[in-house]
Amino acid sequence: GSLQLGLRFLRGISEERARDFVAQRQDLLRSRKQAGNNAMLSSHSNSPGENVGSLLDLHDVIALCDCFYAHEKILLAQANCFALYDSNRRNILWLLIARPSALMPDVDHVLFPEKPTLHEAWDNMQDDFASSESTFGPHPMLLLRNIGWPYAFPVENVTPAMALKKKRHKTQVVVAGLIMVRQMPGTAKGMLFITLEDETGTLNLVVRPDTHARYKEWMTNTSVLCVRGWVQENGPNPSVLVTEVLPAVNQKNLPGAPPDQLERDYTLW
Repeated sequence: GSLQLGLRFLRGISEERARDFVAQRQDLLRSRKQAGNNAMLSSHSNSPGENVGSLLDLHDVIALCDCFYAHEKILLAQANCFALYDSNRRNILWLLIARPSALMPDVDHVLFPEKPTLHEAWDNMQDDFASSESTFGPHPMLLLRNIGWPYAFPVENVTPAMALKKKRHKTQVVVAGLIMVRQMPGTAKGMLFITLEDETGTLNLVVRPDTHARYKEWMTNTSVLCVRGWVQENGPNPSVLVTEVLPAVNQKNLPGAPPDQLERDYTLW
């Protein structure tokens, strides 16, 4: 199955213009359905009516988007709102921004070449975070490991979450992942607990007050952490006692970086 998210999920879309778009789409669907029903009656067809996906094509939906401002059209393309018709977001962005006119009658025939799969997924991930602060594609850590590793520490020596269970107590490891949860209970005497997630699972970090004070900036203002520490046995789910936070040498590659800082290889466009 699949989950359909509404336009409210996107950051920066006007509710008024979103409602206008939905109303116009419903009107167009209603007229197409009526035309289809009349055609079936006149031909005495017993086949079921067309589904909604076949009633509106890509250019119908693109035309309906004229109610949005330019920056909203960019968000719609970034958020992959047209995946039903074309998963190449650059094609969609071009169609939205450069609608055919007397000066440019053939712009709807311009198609961008596909990029290598991982690079396409990388751009899509960055666009997802820019438009909705989440992504439904490959896990960001999988992409970071393969094409955008932002740390000086060798990626092949980073221990995945799933492999942490095989490490012995007090083994030194380097782990990395998206920050999912930060907790500092009042009864923990200044201890900070962080849950990271990579493409293999979750892992827990334990941070002493002095370590937290030393690396507070990184632990507070980044979406991804790469840390060095010691494995602490705790039943089936060991944790890592953090001794050092490894700084990102290329912060532009971190998910959620400001759009003007995103690292892109334009030679592949």
